[in-house]
Amino acid sequence: MFVIVLYLKAKVEQLTAELQVYNELKRRVEQSTFKKDLQRNIQEHGSPGAFWESEQESLLFVIEMKAERVQEQSRKLRQMDDLVEKNLSLEDQIVYILQQNEDLKVRIDNCQALIQQFSKEQQDLKVALERQLAVNQNLSQEKEQLMFKLRHRDSCPAIHLPAMMQEIAPR
Repeated sequence: MFVIVLYLKAKVEQLTAELQVYNELKRRVEQSTFKKDLQRNIQEHGSPGAFWESEQESLLFVIEMKAERVQEQSRKLRQMDDLVEKNLSLEDQIVYILQQNEDLKVRIDNCQALIQQFSKEQQDLKVALERQLAVNQNLSQEKEQLMFKLRHRDSCPAIHLPAMMQEIAPR
C-alpha cells in the first residue's frame, strides 16, 4: 500500500514537472520575437505566403496537440491526486483497524486468562466439594452406626460404645 502511494506521488511530481515545462514553453512562444515579428509582418505586408501560412497552421496544430496533452495530463494528475487521497484515507483506516485488532487481542488474552483462572478455581472448588462430600458421608455413616448402637445397646451388650457415647447414654 505504501509503495503504491510513493509511486503515485512520484507520478504526480513527474506530471507536475511536465506541466511546468509546457507552461514555460507556451509562455516563451507567446513572448517570442518570432511570433511578434510574424504578426507584424502579416499586418504590414499581408499574408506571408502559402508556405508560411502552412508553417503557422502546423505550429498551431502542434500547440493545440500539446494543449490537449497537457489537459489530459492535468486530468490524470487530478485522478492521481484523488487516488493519493483515497489511499491515504485507506491507510488511516488500516491503522485504525490494526489498532482495534490489537485491542481485541489484548481483550481476548485477558478473557483467556480469566477463563483459566476461573477454571482453576472451579477445579479447586470441585476438589474441596468432593472432600467435603467424603467427610459428610463419613460423618453420616458414623452417625448411623452410633444411632444403631444407641438403639440396640440393650439387646447387644457385647457392643462397646465409645467412651463418649457412654457418657451421653443415661445410666
